[in-house]
Amino acid sequence: MTVELRVFYLPFIFVTLILGYQMSFYFLYYYYRHRERKIELNKILLYYGIFFGLSITGCLFDIINDFYITNIFIKDIFARMVYLLILIASVLILYHISSKVYKEIINPTLTKILIFKNIFPFISIFIFNPATTEFHFAIIFISIDFLFFLIFQFNLIRFSSGKIKKRLKLIFLGSVISYLSIIIGFIPVSQLVNQMNNPIIAIPYLTTSSLGFTILLLGAIKFPVFLEFFWKQNLISLFIINRKTLKKLYSYNFTTYTEDIDNSKKSLININESIKLISQGMIGIIEIFTAVAETKDKKIQKIKQGGFSILLEYGEEPISNIFFILLVKGEMESNKYFLTTIKNQFQWMYKHVIPILEFLDGSSTERIFSSFDSIIKNILRMN
Repeated sequence: MTVELRVFYLPFIFVTLILGYQMSFYFLYYYYRHRERKIELNKILLYYGIFFGLSITGCLFDIINDFYITNIFIKDIFARMVYLLILIASVLILYHISSKVYKEIINPTLTKILIFKNIFPFISIFIFNPATTEFHFAIIFISIDFLFFLIFQFNLIRFSSGKIKKRLKLIFLGSVISYLSIIIGFIPVSQLVNQMNNPIIAIPYLTTSSLGFTILLLGAIKFPVFLEFFWKQNLISLFIINRKTLKKLYSYNFTTYTEDIDNSKKSLININESIKLISQGMIGIIEIFTAVAETKDKKIQKIKQGGFSILLEYGEEPISNIFFILLVKGEMESNKYFLTTIKNQFQWMYKHVIPILEFLDGSSTERIFSSFDSIIKNILRMN
C-alpha cells in the first residue's frame, strides 16, 4: 500500500478496532459483574466477549500483515494466525452453544457435529498454503460456523423478552454487519495481498466494520442479567410478611401474568390454594424454621412443599423484620435473583414506612403497598 493510502486508512482502521475491543471488554465486564448470581445463561456474555475479542484480534493481525509485513515467510505466518484466531473463536462459541441450557432453542447434537467438522479447517491452516484452493475450501467451513451462530442468535431473540431482547437485537444486527465486513475484507479472493490497496474494497470494509462494531458496543453496554428461559412461567405468588405481627403486607399473583405470556393455564398449584396455605399456618411454620436456623447463624433460603418450593429472603435494617416469600413451581436460579431484586426495590421504596406501620390503620397500609404492583411489572418486563 502506498504511504498516502496508508495515512488515510489507518486512523479509521484503528478507531474501528478500538470500538471492537471496547465492545468485547463490556461483554466480559458484565459477565464478571453478574457471575455471583450463578445463572447459567450469563456465561454467554463471557463467550461473546471472547468470540468477538479473538475475531477482532484476527482482524488486527490481518491489518498488520497487509500494511506492514513485507517478508513472504512472515506474511504466511500472519495469514495463518488470522484464520486460526477466527477458528478458535468460532469453536469456543459453538462449544458454549452445545450446552444443554440451550436445548430448547437449538439442536445440541448439530452443534457438536459442527464442532467436530472444524478438525478439517484446523489441520488445513497448518498444512496448506493460504493461497491454495484447499485452504480456501477450509475457510468455507468456518463460514458455516458463523452462519450457525447467526441462526442461534435469531432463536435467542425469539425466546427472550424485555430489555434482554432489545440488546440481543442490537447484537444480532451488529453481528450481521460485522460479518458483511469480513466478507468484504477477509475472505480470500484473487490477489488478496492487494485487496486493501483498492478503495472500492477498503472504504466499504471500513464503513461496515465500524458500523457493526458500534452497534455491537451499544448492545453490550449495560447488558442486564440474562435470566433462564421460561423463568416467569415458574412463578406462582409473592408474599411480603411482617415477622413481628405475622401479617401480610403485600401479595402478588403471578399466574395471571404468566398465562398472558403463553396463553395457557399450566400452574401446578392454584393461586387461591397458595394463599390459603400461607394464611393457614405456613407463615408460622416458616418463622419457627428460621428462628431455629438463625440461632445457628444460618438463614433458611428455601423450603420444599409438595409440588412446589418456597424461596425466602430477609429484610435488612431498618426493615429486618420483613419476610419475602416467593412460591415457585420448580427451583431456578433466576427466581432467586428475582426475589432478591424485589427485596431491594421494596426496601428502597418503603424503608421509611415500615418502622411506623403500627401507627397506620389497615386501609392506609393496603393503599401504600398497592403501588408496588407497578414495580413488580417493571421487573418482569426487564427480562
